[in-house]
Amino acid sequence: MVCWVRFPENVQFMRKILKELGSHSLTYFVGSVAVSASSIVLLPVYTRYLSKTDYGILELLDSMNSMLLILFMSGLGSAYAKFHNDTIDERGRKEVFGTSFWFILGSTTVWVALLNMHSGGLARQLLGSEAHGGLISINLAVIWVNTLYILFTYYLNVHKMPGAFLGFSLAKLGINIGFNLYFIVHLSMGPKGMLLGDVLSSSITGLVLFIIIVRRNGLPFRLRLLRQALYFGLPFVPSLLCAALMHRVDRYLLEKFTSLGAVGIYSIGYKLPFMLGSLLMQSFGRIFGTSAQFEIAKQENASRIYAKITTYFFIVITVAEFTLGILSTSVLRILTVPAYYPAAPIIQIVAAGVCVYSLHSFFLVAALVKNKTWHLPISYFVAAMTAVVLNYVLLPRFGYIAAAWVMCLSYLFFTTTLYFSLNRFYPIPYEFKRMGVLFLVGVATMLSGNALTLASVYLDTGKQILLVCVLPAFVLLTPFLKREEAEEVAKGLGRFLPRAALWYRKVRKIMPDPAAPGFGGRNAP
Repeated sequence: MVCWVRFPENVQFMRKILKELGSHSLTYFVGSVAVSASSIVLLPVYTRYLSKTDYGILELLDSMNSMLLILFMSGLGSAYAKFHNDTIDERGRKEVFGTSFWFILGSTTVWVALLNMHSGGLARQLLGSEAHGGLISINLAVIWVNTLYILFTYYLNVHKMPGAFLGFSLAKLGINIGFNLYFIVHLSMGPKGMLLGDVLSSSITGLVLFIIIVRRNGLPFRLRLLRQALYFGLPFVPSLLCAALMHRVDRYLLEKFTSLGAVGIYSIGYKLPFMLGSLLMQSFGRIFGTSAQFEIAKQENASRIYAKITTYFFIVITVAEFTLGILSTSVLRILTVPAYYPAAPIIQIVAAGVCVYSLHSFFLVAALVKNKTWHLPISYFVAAMTAVVLNYVLLPRFGYIAAAWVMCLSYLFFTTTLYFSLNRFYPIPYEFKRMGVLFLVGVATMLSGNALTLASVYLDTGKQILLVCVLPAFVLLTPFLKREEAEEVAKGLGRFLPRAALWYRKVRKIMPDPAAPGFGGRNAP
């Protein structure tokens, strides 16, 4: 699909890479959904058995985990994928994993031990009372286990084992749901019960996965490799700390300026679109970020391939996020109780911001392919300071709705500065005009739904369902897709829905596929 008329040599590779990206991303998406699904599947339980204050506490602890994970990993997650793909022999690849494991194990253990010595002070600063010191200690155990579990899943990603990833994710989900229901519903343990469920589910599945990896890979260590990996990965630490600050500072300041209850409402509205975006970005990134982007870099006209893949991913995430935004009130009715219904506007605002934020995954290509990781901290710092300053100024006056708008502005500043700081090292002709038009159509569709509110819940839901169809119809039925792209869509439909493919060809005025049944092709009677 990358200008095939002009660059026919890329046709087979482009089809191959899109097929691999699509199939692997789908499998990883199901697995990632499984990892995160307990918080959605059990949301009706949580909102009934956990108070808004409890939910606010858990959200602040989750923010703490995001920051600590960055310190514990020290950028070796990205370095592991990079060095695994750059290493040719199998022995060297085993050393890459073993070296990463021993460093992350040691780093994580030292950090957890030091922080646990000050659990009371951390509880006072983060949660407002030293009485929550026990929750801090359990949460440190959670992050210790999950850091190692994440490294193990990276092993599955770089070895292109989506089936194994899916299996372990589903197992972890089942165990987590069981423990959470027992601790929260049966024993009424509140936030402590959720933390215990998390640490136990991650420990059980992580131990099994660890045994399998050790038998297959071993744990060889090489000091020189560690120095090289840290040189590549350490720039990610200040960058990702600023990113975590950008994502999380609003909840911390909301607790300071308003209440834990406000944190709980905002967290529900923020979590749904951000989780959806994260699932799509992480699932795609598990194949694109760990192997595909390095394979593409070796191809002729690689920059055009990157540009097209960016557009196609942006289509997927934009349709998904604006679908959630349009259905926000219905989703909240299904998943929560009336106390959380005010979160609907937050869902819509953050959904739009996540679409813009998703572009950063592709802007990072230049840093990873050209080894320019030391240029990353600037963009992340600008975005983090934007979030801190604007939240500090606006939250006391406007509350959590200001936090949502500030998040959008921070995402915009972040992606913009990242693009201008990195694209000069590896110019990629991104299709900003096409992506911008799609984004504006999504915004207009969502706002039109807000402008017309029907008294009946059923009629209003029906209106939302109709509006959900607008964006996919715009993509498929208008000239938004170029002729060769529409042709590929028609071919894909023809494999499973021949009649739909014929209808689509007629609507888009595409000549029938001569190989299709009924047109004298190879499948014709």
